[in-house]
Order: sequence, then C-alpha cells, then structure tokens
Amino acid sequence: MRPGDLMIDVGANEGLYTLLFVEMGATVISFEPDQTASQRLRFNLALNGYEADAREQAVYSSSGTVSLSSDRDTSIAIVDVSSDTHKMVTVSTTTIDDLVGDRHVRGIKVDVEGAELDVLCGDQRTMRDGRIGFFQLEWNDKAEDFGTSRSEIVEFIRSFGYSLCWPLDSGAFALCDDDIGSDVVAVRQAVSDES
Repeated sequence: MRPGDLMIDVGANEGLYTLLFVEMGATVISFEPDQTASQRLRFNLALNGYEADAREQAVYSSSGTVSLSSDRDTSIAIVDVSSDTHKMVTVSTTTIDDLVGDRHVRGIKVDVEGAELDVLCGDQRTMRDGRIGFFQLEWNDKAEDFGTSRSEIVEFIRSFGYSLCWPLDSGAFALCDDDIGSDVVAVRQAVSDES
C-alpha cells in the first residue's frame, strides 16, 4: 500500500483497520452497518484527528436494503426474517462495483461474519477488470450459515485470477494451499509476481 491508494474496509467495526489505513496515507472508505459500532468508528476517527468516508451501510451482492440481526453485538448477521428470532434492523446496501466505478482499489478488507460470497458477488466487474489489488478475508465457518462453504468462496476468488496467500514480514506474499486457516489474503497474480 502506498500513500493515496484507495482502501476499502468492509465490516469496519470500531475502525482498527480504517485507522491503520488512514495512518499509512490511504484514502479510506469504511462500511459498518451496526449503528453502535459505526458511532464508535466515527468517534475513533475524530479522536485521532483522522478523516475517512465512514458509512453506516452494508456491502452486499446488490444495492438496496438487507435485514440484519441487531442484538448480536459485532457478530451481526444477514438473516432470514421469516425464521429468525433475533431483533432485526434494515440497512441500506451497496456493491463494490457501484461504489468504485472506474477507480482502482489497492485493497479491500472483508470481515462480514460469513457473508463473504455476497460481498464478492458485488465486486465481479471490478475484479474482472483487474482493478482490485488484494482482499484480506477475515473469515470463519459462518459461511455455511449462508449455504456456501469456504471452498466455494476460494474457487470464486480464483476464477478472477486471485491467488490465496499468507503475508510475510517482508511485505511479500507466500502462496498457501487450500488449508488456509481463519484468515487469508487473496492477491491478483500480477500483484503477487511484483512482490
């Protein structure tokens, strides 16, 4: 990442990555649909004298609205309204494709409690055009709650020319196999060749 690069923080929570990206000189757009966490994100930006485009919105496969549970603290999740007993809130959604337009994105951090494929499905044009350098996926087994597996997400990412990697202390990436653990970085092959 270089100063001025566009970074997107999807599932920003209280802003740890947003603050880090801003401190490194990036232009940052952050998404946090939970109202309390979003307020804390804005407070943390102000406390540090930082500026970022912090949006109380979800990134999804389409623009519109989605119902989220709102009583799970930072583990909010997209749920089936007809069958869930949790307190619900409706939030607006956007896609990375709609957000980015023709711009290039150096990287996107995604921490969405199992909805990774929904986020990635809204990035297809930008990924196909090679305008997203990397994704940092902070994931767990909650993708199964959405009827998908991590292996499906991996195949989807690879179909756009991304390789799964571990970041090294040097800043370069090392390719990893399918046993990728809880977090991974997906980089476009051209980016990994340069590193």
